[in-house]
Amino acid sequence: MPSIGFGTYEPEESRRSGVMETTLIAINTGFRCFDTAWTYGTEKAVGEAIRRSGLPREQFFLITKVYVL
Repeated sequence: MPSIGFGTYEPEESRRSGVMETTLIAINTGFRCFDTAWTYGTEKAVGEAIRRSGLPREQFFLITKVYVL
């Protein structure tokens, strides 16, 4: 597992559409570990970036958090 991960938190919902593009840039830069969470609302965009990268899913590490009340 890589020692450095790329955070995908975007607090402004109106700007979350850019997360997929930003994540794809991070992949092309060499990042293979991505930090996300259900409350971030960015999981779908990160998954789409991984799909579009054309790299095998096995090359990626995804970190997520579970929201507990």
